[in-house]
Amino acid sequence: MMGDLFCKKCGEPWDVGHVYEEMSEAEREILLKGEGCPSCGFGNYCKVCKGAKKLVFRVFKKSEITSEELEEEVDRYVKAFWDEVRWGNFEVTAEFKGDKVYIVKVCQRCNGTGKPMGGDDDEYYGGLVDNDGDLIDVMEVL
Repeated sequence: MMGDLFCKKCGEPWDVGHVYEEMSEAEREILLKGEGCPSCGFGNYCKVCKGAKKLVFRVFKKSEITSEELEEEVDRYVKAFWDEVRWGNFEVTAEFKGDKVYIVKVCQRCNGTGKPMGGDDDEYYGGLVDNDGDLIDVMEVL
């Protein structure tokens, strides 16, 4: 018995019945080729941040803030977004550009690119797998 099919771009699980009964032929073809699924915009954006990449919370001139104050600001936003930070989806950090300092929340799934990124976890990103986690030859499914 076959289980879920996993998107190679974002890792979203798809029930085989749904893939063959609900998806259009074009959508199914994109998924089976490993080019994405509806959850990641068919490979166009990160499923976690929905393509937002990063969110800027505050901007300071470098001359306006001490390193201690900057650390306190970053800590304040880490606490405010603790669940997202704790689970590794986002990192709150300070970025320096020119004479400005930005406090930002950066998506860790896509490394701030906004695009879906594969991963090293073969079970999660391995493409098509059955309920036992074994890889399935795409040609067997077709």
